[in-house]
Amino acid sequence: MKLTSEAFPVRFDPCLVEAVVLQVAEVAGSPERDRFRREKDAVYEIETADLRETGFHELDARWFKRFGVADGLLNLLREHVSLANGISGCYVLSASSYKDEGADLHAAKGEPTETALPVLVARLLPKTLADPDRLTPLLRHELLHVTDMLDPQFGYEPALPDMDKGPMFQRLIQDRYRVLWNTTIDGRLARAGQLPAHQAERGRQEFLESFKMLGGEADRYFQQFFTGPRPKHAEMVAFAVQPGSDHRNSRQCPLCSLPASHLHSNAGGLHPCIVDAIQRDFPQWEEENGLCLQCADLYEARAFRIGAWPA
Repeated sequence: MKLTSEAFPVRFDPCLVEAVVLQVAEVAGSPERDRFRREKDAVYEIETADLRETGFHELDARWFKRFGVADGLLNLLREHVSLANGISGCYVLSASSYKDEGADLHAAKGEPTETALPVLVARLLPKTLADPDRLTPLLRHELLHVTDMLDPQFGYEPALPDMDKGPMFQRLIQDRYRVLWNTTIDGRLARAGQLPAHQAERGRQEFLESFKMLGGEADRYFQQFFTGPRPKHAEMVAFAVQPGSDHRNSRQCPLCSLPASHLHSNAGGLHPCIVDAIQRDFPQWEEENGLCLQCADLYEARAFRIGAWPA
């Protein structure tokens, strides 16, 4: 079904509409719930399959509007004025899980990518769309990502540069970049009074965990990204590749080639499963060479994942 928000249409996945209407109807007051059930029972009595299917779609669309399910989402879209000039439309689709929820930009189908405006695609669970307390913080965060992507001053590039140092290093950079971008967004939401304190602290802990190589300087860098002006895409990429490049007395990890204030190098200090996993990727590496704490954590997680870690 299609609604309109400012200058662009918002289309909802019929399956999502059906699922959320059922959820909202079940918790609605008795008069509304009973009326919905009567109307649905009447559709079931339609003998022709095609007409019955059309009847269900019309029923869901009618009650979707009656329950005001989309109001919160449409209001959040209106908070971001730049969207009106930056996208041609919005699709709200069903998410498969909480991890799948989010928003992103996609090229408009059937249009030349050089001239056509992109479309915004949001993926949500029915329970999220029906719950303003969950929908609001989720979409506010996601839509700031999107507005950054649309801003030429930000200089967004959809793919991070290939460092030609293997998939493990590339994943490290992607994860660090994600944390940096989330930190700047959390900071902007906090300054607008739209970020709960517990979410700010959770983001801080994720930053400190992702940039452990900065040691005691990590919290200072967190505050720089959280409270400072929005950095450009290229600046965050550079920091993700070489965190705290002004950090002195650092050594280079022999695995990821990133500077680290401390290398884990105690002979015999790593479990043999971790050593084996590292040497499969880096045959010349010896434990005496050391490795940064983040690489140690990654290979420990890999040992758990493949079941090599003893119970």
